[in-house]
Amino acid sequence: ISADVSAFVPVQGELVSMPSYTPAEWVLMSSGKLFSWLTVSGEVARVIWSQYVSPYGSGNINSYAIGNLASQANFRDITVFRFGLEEAIPIDGKLLRKMSYRQGYQWHPSPVPDQTGDSNFVDNDRHVFSAGLGLGLQNPWRDEDVIDFDLFFQYNLLKKRQISKLSS
Repeated sequence: ISADVSAFVPVQGELVSMPSYTPAEWVLMSSGKLFSWLTVSGEVARVIWSQYVSPYGSGNINSYAIGNLASQANFRDITVFRFGLEEAIPIDGKLLRKMSYRQGYQWHPSPVPDQTGDSNFVDNDRHVFSAGLGLGLQNPWRDEDVIDFDLFFQYNLLKKRQISKLSS
């Protein structure tokens, strides 16, 4: 991000900020049918947040240096667990050809340490619950095709977190 500043006095210089980060993520996933109608899936992901550097500005305006060098945010690497089930029911109706019920769970811990200093990153550990319904409807244009229609719901249960700032 670069910024131009307008003021009553001439301003010269530049300000550079580094605001974004995308963590590396290593995923181990498996899925399989326990029965012809029941599919089970599970996943474990390791998300590398420890390399995250706090956003910072650096540069100068009218020869006045602004900002400092990058500093570690002390984020933690996290392990995320996901689990899901799908029950598929074949139906041989004129309009409804198949139906699927889905449910899932995810545990997602926060990588953010307690924010007791100047920074204010807000995040919580969370439990994520999901449910879904899939309908396979007869395609009116082609007899052998099915049109899938899916509905889903997700609920995030955030764990309570209370932090007190250090007084300066």
